Amino acid sequence: MSIKNINLSVFFVKKLIIVLACLVITGTSFASESSKCQVVGNLFWRKNVWQENQFNSLPIDIIRSPKIINRVLQELNSNSIHSQSISSQDLINNLKIETIANTDVLKISYSHSNLNLAAKVVNSVMNHYLEEDLLQFQQQAAVSKKVIENNLAIKIKEIRIAEQVLQKLCESRHTNQEEISQYQNNLKNLNTEYENLLIRLQEISVAEKQSRGNARIISLASSDCNK
Repeated sequence: MSIKNINLSVFFVKKLIIVLACLVITGTSFASESSKCQVVGNLFWRKNVWQENQFNSLPIDIIRSPKIINRVLQELNSNSIHSQSISSQDLINNLKIETIANTDVLKISYSHSNLNLAAKVVNSVMNHYLEEDLLQFQQQAAVSKKVIENNLAIKIKEIRIAEQVLQKLCESRHTNQEEISQYQNNLKNLNTEYENLLIRLQEISVAEKQSRGNARIISLASSDCNK
């Protein structure tokens, strides 16, 4: 066999090895991708009555916020049980959040080759969301109560002033019935506003007692692995 033929044989063998190596790597990649497991968790989420007309962050925005993502990563990556660690990009890319139409249920799912780790991620995400949702509610409730209590104090002063003026008008010798009617209507409106503020304050108090039940984990569904 000539040297030229030997060189060509060596060349083709090298080519064959490279092609086989690429196929093995690609096959491993496909196997890794196809063997991912998906774990799904469901959350019940509902606004309180007194929050309906207020601007609030949506659950999806809260869950995808850096605050929640970082807390989940810190919890998972500090757990020595798992040899695998998750990056923030992995978490964001493989985490899916969606609302189920015509329900108050929030669906959270995560895909990973490690079934146990995927379940840990979903559970951690849901728990940290519940903690943050409760914290935000408590902060909003405290601010709203303070504002309403201040408005109640102002309204009481306005009612007392209106009552004094009305009493003087009624006791006056030169009674002006039209003016008296105006102050009576004004006093009636002030009392209505005062009562509405009391109702709002009561709604917040009731909502505070029920707050832990307004967002909760319904289920952590069994995984779906593609092999």
